[in-house]
Amino acid sequence: MNIDWVKKLMRKRQAGKVPPPANETSTTPTNEAVLAEMHEMRGELARLKVNDPKFIAAVNYIMDKDQVEGLKTIIERSIGAVDHAVPYVLNSDTFNEFLANAGLEVVIDEAVQHNSQYCPLMLDGGSFGISVHNNPLHYDLVVFVVASNHVIYMNKAAHWHFDSSYGKLKQELLSY
Repeated sequence: MNIDWVKKLMRKRQAGKVPPPANETSTTPTNEAVLAEMHEMRGELARLKVNDPKFIAAVNYIMDKDQVEGLKTIIERSIGAVDHAVPYVLNSDTFNEFLANAGLEVVIDEAVQHNSQYCPLMLDGGSFGISVHNNPLHYDLVVFVVASNHVIYMNKAAHWHFDSSYGKLKQELLSY
């Protein structure tokens, strides 16, 4: 495939001269949107003149949905940009300590629902399946809600998921 042709098509699409493919919906991030976000994040990191490899590794880890699904949502909706959260990550050993240091409260509630009826102050949240930590053949449903009053509501499966993923992040940072 000729890359120059693809670049021209992308520029035309961004300018509105070529409509997006019929199967593309507005809720699905396009490759261009993902690349633009990565480009913007690199620019922000360059402006910050961050040379600390731990800082950069933490940002990359959080931005990678496959590493820790949902953590980026919690950070962006409660703290702000990912780079604002990294100092809390670097200075906190556990997920609960990270939340406390960032001025956030966690409420474990098995009845949590990802909707505004459960939490009128809801900013965002999510739900997704994860394999059960002691039996990878079974799945639990992770449900969490980020509220505008600096409270994160989540069920036990979500807390286990975030705590475990945060531990993996901290383990990754030990190599730097």
